[in-house]
Parts: sequence; C-alpha cells; structure tokens
Amino acid sequence: MINVLQLVKEYRGNHHLFNELFPLDPAKYRVTVCYLTGENNGNNLLENTVDEVIYLDLKETSLKWYNLAPANKIKKIIDGKNIDIINCHRHRATLIGVVAATMSKKSPSVFSTIHGFERKSTIRRKVIDYFFNRRLEGLILVSEALRQYVLMNNWALVSTKLHTVYNGSSFSRFINSGEKQLIRKTLFSSIPDGFWFGTAGRLVPVKNHEGLIHAFNRVARQMANCHLLIAGSGPLEKYLKGLVDELGLASKVHFLGYRTDIPEVLKTLDAFVLPSRREGLPMALLEAMASGLPVVGSRVGGIPEILQGCGAGMLVTPMDSDDLAVKMLEMAKMPSEQLHTIGILAKQRAVEGFSARAMIDGYDKIFRSTLDKHLAA
Repeated sequence: MINVLQLVKEYRGNHHLFNELFPLDPAKYRVTVCYLTGENNGNNLLENTVDEVIYLDLKETSLKWYNLAPANKIKKIIDGKNIDIINCHRHRATLIGVVAATMSKKSPSVFSTIHGFERKSTIRRKVIDYFFNRRLEGLILVSEALRQYVLMNNWALVSTKLHTVYNGSSFSRFINSGEKQLIRKTLFSSIPDGFWFGTAGRLVPVKNHEGLIHAFNRVARQMANCHLLIAGSGPLEKYLKGLVDELGLASKVHFLGYRTDIPEVLKTLDAFVLPSRREGLPMALLEAMASGLPVVGSRVGGIPEILQGCGAGMLVTPMDSDDLAVKMLEMAKMPSEQLHTIGILAKQRAVEGFSARAMIDGYDKIFRSTLDKHLAA
C-alpha cells in the first residue's frame, strides 16, 4: 500500500478537479489531503472519498519556507502516517512540503504539480527554486506548453524530472444538463432569446474580460440579437460593469455573479469564449466543450493543445479584441447545423481526450515508477 499526502496551500471550498484527482485507487493507495490554510466549511466532498482530510488553518503570513512551524506540522503527518509520496499543489505548499520531507524520518518522495503559469519570475525566485527543485523527485505539469515554460524558466532543471499529465474529468455534470430553451426560461427569463455567448471564471486581469467586452461591443453592433453572459465574481467586477455601461451594452452583457450551477448555465449558451492572457489547461473550456458547445479560445498555454486539429472551435490571437470579434461574428453567423456538428466534436474531444481516468492513470504511473526505482536502488 502506498501512502500519499496531497498538500494544498488553501481550502476555498469544494474543488471539482481535486475531487476527481485525489481519490486514487484504494486498492493501491491510502490518501491524506492536507490544507495549509482555510477552515472546513462542511462542503468538501473529499471527506467521503479519501482516507483523511486535515485542515491546519494556518495564517497566510506564516507560510514561509524558512518558518519551520508549518513544516514541522507536516513532518508530524509524514511520520505519523508513514507517507511515501507528497504531491504539493502551488508554490508555497511545495516549499513547505520539501522542508517537511527533509525534516522527517521517512524522507518521502516529493512532487510538485504546477497548474498554471507564474505571474513573475524574479532572480530571488529563481534562486530559491533552483535549490528546492533539486530536492523534488519530479514536477507534474498540466500541459506541454507549461512544461516547456517551466523548463525554460528554471535554472539547471533536468528535463527528465518533468512530467505532463493533462487535467481531466468524468464531465458527468456537464454532458446531460437539460434542454436549452427550458433552462433559459427557468434561469434567465429576463434575457431576450437570440445567440448567447458566455464565459466563466474569476473577474481578474488574466482572464481578459475587458478584451472580451470590447470584442463583443463590435459583435453587438452588427448582430442585434447577440448577448454575452459572464459567470464569476472578482475584484474587476465594478470596473467591468462600468465599462459595459460606458459602451451602452447594459442590455446585452449580463453579469451572473458567482454560480454553483455552471452545468446548467453552460446549457443555455450557443458558444463559449475564453480570451485569457495565460492558462495552464483550463477546465472551464473543457467543461464547456463537454456540454456540447463550440468554443473560442486564446492561443495561450494549453488551449492550443486542446483545440488544434479537432474541429471543436477557434483559436484567436491573445489580447487582440479585433481578432476575437471576427471569430465571434463568424461563429454567430454559422448555420445551426454547423454549430451542432462543432459541438459534437467538442464534446468528443473533451470526454475522450481529457478523462479523469487518463489523469489518474498518469499520476499512478509516475508514483509507482518512482517507488519501484527507489526499491531497486
């Protein structure tokens, strides 16, 4: 039996990706999940599928690699549960996980799963990562683009330490979520019928909602029956709503706020747009595709790996609102039969190419080969 500790920086509520990834085969693994920060809100489905969930509820300011108190707490978990492998999620969790593993009697193998591109890469950060990467057994990247980025932006990082495992899901919540017109009337009866574009994600600069709104402004001027639905909340909400008012789009752009019914929201749409500035491997895009939606996505990160060559949607130049508007207009003018065909291809690509089973098998292969290598040494 392999004992795995999934170390996560913070608990911010039920996380659907972690719900599919963390419960590894119980015949092979005992899994403990530990959150460094965040309180248990009673809504974590992992409580029912892994061996134990621990909420340390530490203060964010204490999460420094040189502060040994958090690492000591993790060390006690490692030794008490005889942990063989630590899989760390996010940078601070990785640093603390490495220190804890070094302090422990067990000295487990440590992996770091990197889910997205870093906002900055300072000299100080490069120096720290250089020394900590030497202690890591491996880094797991969610796309090939991210793998290349990490390899290029870390000093003396051995390429054999890097493994690509695509995020995946069963997509069961998205495949059959009801009939479009009925859900439209139920959820959004005040929005007139027509061609509905939509997007979902935090209202933060990296998601480029501003560029999307400017592109949609051009679309709306040429097609009066188009609407844009924006699901999500975040620090840019007030600014974006002001921009919509300034452009005279208040009757066309609809801010839905934070939603827990994204599968149903997606079912009301005709097309999904993700104009991000950077992405690792966006689950929001894959979920829209699993819902049978044609998609438009920026040519950044792992998005081209999802879309290229499968006929599921269109790629656009990052931060180019004109290009985005052209592609959105092209999609809105397509015959319904063509849109339906693209939607079928999108669903097939998501479900077959990015399954939860393939993701779990990828982690299983990495973990087992690592332990086999150490046993043979």
